[in-house]
Amino acid sequence: MAEPWADPVVSGLFGLLLGLLLSALFWRRVPRATSDPLQAQMLESLGDAVIATDRQQRILYLNPLAERLTGCERATALGQPLEAVYRCSPSDEPALTQHPGAQRSHRVLHQGAGRSIQVSESRSQLKDAQGRVIGRLYAFRDISEDHALLCALRESEARFQDFADTAADLYWEMDAQLRFSRVSGKVRFLMGHEPEFVLGKTREELYAGQPVERTPEFEAHLKLIRERKPFNDFIASWRWDDGTVRYVSVSGKPMFDDDGRFLGYRGVSRDITDQKLAEERIRHQALYDHLTDLPNRSLVLDRLRQDILQAERSGSEVAVLFLDLDDFKKINDSLGHDTGDHLLIEVAGRLGRCLRSGDTVGRLGGDEFIVLLPQLSSPANAAGVAEKLLQTLSRPYRVQGRDLRISASIGIALSPQNGDNGSELLRKADAAMYQAKADGRNGYAFFTEELNRSVERRLAIEECMMSALERGEFRVLYQPKLALDSGRLVGVEALLRWNSPQLGEVSPVEFIPMAESNGQILAIGAFVLEQSLDFVAGWRRRHGEPLSVAVNLSPRQFRQEHLTETIDNALRQRALPPSALELEITEGVLLSGHDGVDRQLQAFSELGISLAMDDFGTGYSSLSYLREYPFDVLKIDRSFIGGIADSAADRALVEAILAMAQRLGLKVVAEGVEQETQRAILRELGCDQAQGWLFGKAMPEQELMRRFAGQYSA
Repeated sequence: MAEPWADPVVSGLFGLLLGLLLSALFWRRVPRATSDPLQAQMLESLGDAVIATDRQQRILYLNPLAERLTGCERATALGQPLEAVYRCSPSDEPALTQHPGAQRSHRVLHQGAGRSIQVSESRSQLKDAQGRVIGRLYAFRDISEDHALLCALRESEARFQDFADTAADLYWEMDAQLRFSRVSGKVRFLMGHEPEFVLGKTREELYAGQPVERTPEFEAHLKLIRERKPFNDFIASWRWDDGTVRYVSVSGKPMFDDDGRFLGYRGVSRDITDQKLAEERIRHQALYDHLTDLPNRSLVLDRLRQDILQAERSGSEVAVLFLDLDDFKKINDSLGHDTGDHLLIEVAGRLGRCLRSGDTVGRLGGDEFIVLLPQLSSPANAAGVAEKLLQTLSRPYRVQGRDLRISASIGIALSPQNGDNGSELLRKADAAMYQAKADGRNGYAFFTEELNRSVERRLAIEECMMSALERGEFRVLYQPKLALDSGRLVGVEALLRWNSPQLGEVSPVEFIPMAESNGQILAIGAFVLEQSLDFVAGWRRRHGEPLSVAVNLSPRQFRQEHLTETIDNALRQRALPPSALELEITEGVLLSGHDGVDRQLQAFSELGISLAMDDFGTGYSSLSYLREYPFDVLKIDRSFIGGIADSAADRALVEAILAMAQRLGLKVVAEGVEQETQRAILRELGCDQAQGWLFGKAMPEQELMRRFAGQYSA
C-alpha cells in the first residue's frame, strides 16, 4: 500500500515539521513530558516510529511506537547508542526513491529472540531553529505485511514471466493503438523476428509483405477487434524471410480500465503448424491418388460440379473424357506391378502436359483416368483433345530399361447434352469408352441415346440380379451330348438360364459378364455346380449309366482359393467319381494372368476330372494352350460347324482339327450341330461327340429324362 511520505512534498513537510518540534524540545533540554503539551502529543501519537539522536548517534528521543517496534523502553533507551536499540541490517529490497533532505530505504529490524520485521525507514538531519545540525532523525514503520504481499506478487510475476518465456505458446499484449507492448515465449520461432523488432509495431506493420488472404474468417476476426470483443482460435500464418511458414491459433481478450476505457488486448498464440500440415496431408490423401498424385474420384466430381455451374452461367459446354488403357493387365501380369505403376505415372504426366491450365485430369483407379474439359464451344473441341491424347499416349515409353507401347480407349460425354449431374456424366462417358473398345480400341466414342438405352438396360439387369439367386429365379438346363457312332446320350452340358419377373428372359450373354464383373458369379457358379452334380448323381442312381456333366468355369471362379478341394468335396458328398464332371475352360481363364492356372489345371487332372477347352479355334493362341495344359477334350466352336456342309474351307479346318486331336489323344466334341448332313460329315471325319439343336436344345432335367431314359431301359 502507498506510504504517507511517498510524495516528496509531503515527506519534506513532514520532516520539516518533525525537525522543528524535536529541535524545540531538545534545545530546551526537555526530552520529557513537561514540554509543550501540543508538541508532545503530536510526537507521541504519530503513526510512525520516531527515534532522534544527537550528533554522536546517541538516542535523545523515541516515541511509543518506536518503543514497541524496537522492544526497548524509553527510559532504558535514552542516551544509548543508536545501534544498541535500533538494530537494523540491510534488506534485499531495492533502495527507495530518494528526494531532497531525506534518505529512504527498506531495512530489517531485529527485535530480539530471533524475531525480525521489515521496516521502511526515512532518515534526515535534525536541525535547530538556526539551521544548525544537532543530530539525526529516524522515522520508520512496520511493512512486514506489505513486504510479504509484495514478495508474493513478485514471485507470481516471476513465475508468470518464466512460464511466458519458456512456454510453447507466445504470450502478447497490445496497447490501445494495437501495437505490441509485450511479447514473451517463442517469439522468434512463431513470428520469425526477435522481440525487440516486434515491440511497438502493429500487426499490419508486421504483416507487410505477408501473403494475407482476405477470407470471410479473416474479415470476421477484424470485425471482432474493431468492436473490442474477445476472439478464440483464429488461424493465422507467419512466413519467415526464408519462406518457412508457421501456422498459429490466436486467442485474445480486450482490456479495459475501471472507467471502461479500452487499454488494448492480451492473449496467446499457439503453434499448430504440425497439426495444420497433418490436416493438409490427410486432406491431400483424401482427394488425390497416392500413386500419380492426380485428383481422385471425389475431387474430380467436385471440380466437375463447379465446371457445370460455370458452363450454365456462360452458356458453354463441359466434356468428360473417360480413358482406359488397352490391355494394361498384360503389362502387370507379364512385367510385374512395379513396372505397371511406373507406366501409370508416365501416362499421368503425359495427360497433364496435353491439357490447358483450367482442365482437370484425374485417376479413378487401376488404369482408368478422367479428363474434364470446361468452357468448350463445340463437341469438336472434345474430339480434337481426344485425338491428341491418343497420339500422345501411343508414343513409346521407356520404363525401367524397357521400351513399352500402350494405347487407350476414350469415351466422351457432354454437358448439358448428356446431363448436368457429375456421376451421371461419368457413367455415360464410361459407357462410351466401352463402345470405343468394342469398335477396335485405340479410339474414342461419344455417348449416344443408343448407348443410353444400353446403359439403362445394364443397370436394370444389375439391379434385378442382386437377389435373383435368393428369389429362385435362376435355373439350370441341360443340353444333351451324344456319341456320334452310337447316337446314345453320353453327357450333358449345364447351361444357366434366368427368368426375371421384371425383365423377362435375360440372355446369359448379357448377365454372365456382369456377374463376372460384380463378383456374383461366385455364388451363381456354386449354384450351377451343385445343381449339376445333384442331377448327374440322380441319373446314375436311376439308370446306372456313367453320364457326365460339363460345367463352365469363369476366370473369377478359377481364382478362388481352395477351388480344387471344394469341387472334390462336392463329388465325394454325392458319391460321384471325378469322371462324372467335365470342366470347360475358356480362353478367358487362360488369359486371366492368374499365377496358379497351370497348377490348378494340373490338380484337376490329377483328381481325374476331365478338362475341356471350350470354343476351340476362336482364340489366337489355342494351339499353344493344348501344348501347355493337360486338356482331355477339345470342343470345336459352332462357327466352324455351321459351314461344314457347304464350305470346303470349313470342312478342311474341321478335318485338320480332328486329325490333330487324334494325334494328341484328345476327345473331340462338335458344338452347334443343327443338320443331319453336318452330323454325317462329322461322323465320317471321326468326330467323337456332338451337341446342338439337332439333338435337342437346353432343357430341364425332367424333359431330358423323358427324351433319353428310354434308350437306357431298352
